[in-house]
Parts: sequence; C-alpha cells; structure tokens
Amino acid sequence: MDIQIAQKKITDEIKSKYVGWDLVVKNNNSDNVRINIEDQYTTSAGKSVIVYLTDYEEAIVNKKTRKLNWNFTLNPEEKKELGFKYNIKYSKFSSFEVR
Repeated sequence: MDIQIAQKKITDEIKSKYVGWDLVVKNNNSDNVRINIEDQYTTSAGKSVIVYLTDYEEAIVNKKTRKLNWNFTLNPEEKKELGFKYNIKYSKFSSFEVR
C-alpha cells in the first residue's frame, strides 16, 4: 500500500490591513453654515481583495456606490471631527495600492 500525505500551511495566505481617515471641519464665519461632505471608501474590482467598512461616525452610507455623506450645521467657530475606517482583506499574493 502506497500512501502519500501533503500538508500546507494556509493561515498566512490571507492578510488584513486597516485604513482610516480623519476629517476636521471648522466654521470660521460669524453665521451658521450648512455642511454637506461626500467621500468614498476604496473599492476593488477583483475578488482577491475584499473591503469592509468598519466605522463611519454619523455618515449615511451607500454600500452600492461606497459613498459616505455627512450633513450637518456648524455654529460660528464650531469644529466637528468626523472620520471613517475600513478593513482590506487580501491574499498575500495580491498587490494593490490604497489611495
């Protein structure tokens, strides 16, 4: 009887990278200002790279377009801090650039 067994370590083949963006908005005017901010988190055309939005501080998220929208009013001299974070999972054999 001839039997052969092969073993391959697979736990290191998937890597993960967290990316985050901080946004700071300040109203330097003497009047209230209505603010609308639109941003987009990264996308991937291939199946070897998967992007998950993990944090989006008060944003309205459109998962189809991957756009985030913040709508708010700032009082004079008021400052608001916003941001979002996402996780990128990819094969260690993949190459990509985060912009």
